[in-house]
Formats: sequence, C-alpha cells, structure tokens
Amino acid sequence: MSGQIILGGQAYPIACRAHWWNSPDKSPVNPKSPWTIGKNCRARTQDINLAVWHWTGGEGLADRIKSTLLKRGYSVGFVIEPDETIVQFADPVLIASYGAGAVNPRALHVEMVNYGFRRKGKAVPKKGWGRDCYRTELNDKPRRFAKFTPSQLSSAMLLAELFSEVLDIPRRVPCWSNGKLIRSTLPKTLKGEPMRLDEPDKCVWPDTQSTFTGHCGHYHVSKAKSDPGTDLLIHLWALWSGRL
Repeated sequence: MSGQIILGGQAYPIACRAHWWNSPDKSPVNPKSPWTIGKNCRARTQDINLAVWHWTGGEGLADRIKSTLLKRGYSVGFVIEPDETIVQFADPVLIASYGAGAVNPRALHVEMVNYGFRRKGKAVPKKGWGRDCYRTELNDKPRRFAKFTPSQLSSAMLLAELFSEVLDIPRRVPCWSNGKLIRSTLPKTLKGEPMRLDEPDKCVWPDTQSTFTGHCGHYHVSKAKSDPGTDLLIHLWALWSGRL
C-alpha cells in the first residue's frame, strides 16, 4: 500500500500507508494543521537541515498524541504508528513544530509510537507487551529500551530518505570519527570539552547541537531525553553506510 507526504505544498508518494491527519481516505485540498502558529508552533523562517526523531513514551495512536500535544502546547509534524502508518500533522516547510527547544527553527520532528521504557515498578502498557527489548548505553548509563516494530522501522527509513531527497537533509546520524553512533547528548559548545577517553580511538566531539545537520535522536539535543533509543538510528546508519 502507498500513501503520500506533503512537503512545501507538494505531494510526494511513499511506499507505505501515509495520510494527512484528518483525511485518511483521500488527498486533502489546502490541508490544514491542528497546530496554531504562535501557540504551539511557529511559521518556518529557516531552511530545514535537521530531522529529530522521537518516541511517544506510550502506545496511544496519532489522535491521542494530537490531543496530548495540544494540551501541553507542543506539536509535531509526523507520527508513525506500529502498523507502519505515517500520520502527517503539518507541512514542515511551512510550520516549525515545538519539539526540541533551540533546534526547532531549523528542524522537523517525527514521533514514533513506542512506550520506550518503564522505570522499576511501573507497568508496561498492554499494547506494548508484544515489543521486544534491547540493552544499550546512553549518556554513559546502561539502559533497556523497547524496540520499534519492523513496520515502523521500514516506514521511518522511507520517510527519512524522502526528507533527505526533497529537503536536502544530509543522510547521516551523529557519529564519532571511528564511525560509531554517538550515544550521548551533543555538547552545546566545544569550548572546554575534554577529549572522550571512553572511546577506543580517543575521539573528540565532531559536532555540537547547533552545528550538526542530518538525522538525530531527541537525546542528542537534550540530556533530559532518551528517545528514540538507538535501534532506529543504527538502522539509518546502516542504510546510509551500505550495511543494510
């Protein structure tokens, strides 16, 4: 099944289910976003050179996410549901969503439905019981995260490719000079940053939050965040390094 994504007012085909948030059965005419400029988003004034990938922290689908974001004063361009469906809420060329602080003016945002993790004693949502989990390290701490479904990963890679093709967002994720994924928050500035002695070849930081262009995780631009984990970013790295 195929759908379409709207970028700069133009519809682009994509080889998965994808639709505008309030028009699942046909192409919208003059599509409108549920977000309000000045309240939970801004008019786009800068070129996009960054895609920030998130998880939702729960298993609710796009309609529920929309309601939650409206209440909190945030916004997002796209939601990817577990069955592969991409739901678009805004044209990122026209609207800068409120999703990751200082990078918002130059970034677009994608939320992937996934509870992500649960702290000890807190139950996993019933709809997330079927998700496999994996162990990784993030900001120098061992973590256990829920995986995205294979269908979600497939849709995410198609969407990432479309962003890079149409919007010229570089096909890369934050990596050390040895090619390994950076599993830490990027520094705001390189001034006073020590050499990273925890890496085998003693890499130094290649980018800051303000200089990186490409595709990154929310955790790369906010130390308080851990989404979207590392499995999606590793898949994107593998796709663009020819290892997938």
